[in-house]
Amino acid sequence: MSLVPILALGSWLLALGSWLLVLGSWLLVLGSWFLVLGSIFYNMIEKLNTLCNGTFISFLGIEFTDAGHDFIEATMPVDNKLQPMGLLHGGASLALAETIASGGSYLLVDPEKYDVLGLQVSGNHLSTVNKGTLLARAEIIHRGKKTHVWDVKIRDESNKLICITRVTMMIVRKK
Repeated sequence: MSLVPILALGSWLLALGSWLLVLGSWLLVLGSWFLVLGSIFYNMIEKLNTLCNGTFISFLGIEFTDAGHDFIEATMPVDNKLQPMGLLHGGASLALAETIASGGSYLLVDPEKYDVLGLQVSGNHLSTVNKGTLLARAEIIHRGKKTHVWDVKIRDESNKLICITRVTMMIVRKK
């Protein structure tokens, strides 16, 4: 019996093991990077929620919950935001949409140098809701130097689409 096939197999397994070790090291580095990135976004969300304490945003009960490089999410309870017919007031949906887009733009600029201001809000109310919590997700579709445009979708707790909104934010250098 020849040892050549056995040695070849051993060499191949050694090479495979080395390759898997390198891959494992890269996955460890990548996982660590995602932990750091997640921690940064978590700290930014906490900063946004703290910044909004005592404002109209906190009066509405809006709370930022998650963010990434091209999205932001928030919740708002329906509770006392009803119109006389007992349904969610459309203005509350639009306030949520502008708030979440503002928060997203705030995270994308240097807040020491720039303010972010709502320039236009245009929404379509697709369904009604009268209780529970709304879940909003804004995704940036244009990130210019002077404007940001966000696509905002607001859903109820059963994932039913309540409102879709386009929000344009103006980026203004502080004086």
